[in-house]
Amino acid sequence: MLGARGTTIESYPKKISFSLSLLPLFLSLLIMKKKETWFDYDLSQLDDSKAGYMQQESQQDEKHAKRRRVVYEHELLPPVDPLDPEASLVRCRHCRILDVDMDMYRHYTVAVCRSCRDARPEEYTLLTKTEVKEDYLLTEEELNDGKLMPHWERPNPRKSSFARMKLYLREQVETFAFEKWNGPEGLDKEWQRRLDEKERRKEVKFKSVMSDLRKRTRIQERLNRQQKAAEKKTNDTKHEHEFELTEEEIYDDETGEPVRRCVHCGLEMVVDEF
Repeated sequence: MLGARGTTIESYPKKISFSLSLLPLFLSLLIMKKKETWFDYDLSQLDDSKAGYMQQESQQDEKHAKRRRVVYEHELLPPVDPLDPEASLVRCRHCRILDVDMDMYRHYTVAVCRSCRDARPEEYTLLTKTEVKEDYLLTEEELNDGKLMPHWERPNPRKSSFARMKLYLREQVETFAFEKWNGPEGLDKEWQRRLDEKERRKEVKFKSVMSDLRKRTRIQERLNRQQKAAEKKTNDTKHEHEFELTEEEIYDDETGEPVRRCVHCGLEMVVDEF
């Protein structure tokens, strides 16, 4: 029997049963399509930070971070003057190219490219706070003043829990130190004066320690001599009694026994005779 559009009636049950068998698949696809948020974790990229598992940044995240960093660096540059755009561009102070090192410009306001920075280490070397204090004789208050001495704070390379490391530009440090000590000659004189003062204090401390040591040695020697004299006196007074009968027989009044006398000290003692 023919049905609609020339199909036989016997073929309808087969088509209906086939569509019903695909119904769970259609429903699952519909649910997945409606689900907006889902998470896919790669266990090989998870790090145990001792406070939960943290997922490493993927290459796509690195690209986004790099793009954001580039946008941020361009925001640091001064706006371009439409009347004189050439004058408002930030160029390297040596080779006049536009590709300046943004770290140097952001932290120290110094426009220099990476090539010129590496070619002039005597100007653009970064110094730690300890080096600046020891070599240029600057105080803690001067180094902590960001307007007076610009610095770049970075995590401590020895341990992340330590205090953050402060880096200073050699050119700016030398300029400030030479103004403070009246040039490199004044800095050398002050450094030599402090070195001499340090040696003088060390010598005074050494003499004080030696004087105290001599004093304690003399006291100890005197105590030792006194102790030896006391021991010698005690040894001289000690002896073994040697008793002998007296020239005249002496008898005890109470017991009537003979009395003997020590030859050395004259000690008399009643002796019982059996």
